[in-house]
Amino acid sequence: MNEQQVAARLVSDLHSNIAWFEFGALLIACILLIISAVLAARAYAALSEMRMLTHRADMGSPAHGRLSGARQSTPENIGAAARRVKARANRRSLP
Repeated sequence: MNEQQVAARLVSDLHSNIAWFEFGALLIACILLIISAVLAARAYAALSEMRMLTHRADMGSPAHGRLSGARQSTPENIGAAARRVKARANRRSLP
């Protein structure tokens, strides 16, 4: 067989089996579409849950007055934790 006969046979095989190639490409596209839809739904569910948790946390913040007795990180508390006086109180003297 020479190269022209091989090329002609390849083209005829391709024409006879083109439907299977199209079916395979369509199947792969559908699978990828389903996977992307599932991942998008999971991402939306995670973002919705995060939005609800953030909303609950905001509703329980001291600005709303519900958790007034709980420990909260206010600028005064943060500043008190960073003061040098507190750091000196924890030092030990060397023998």
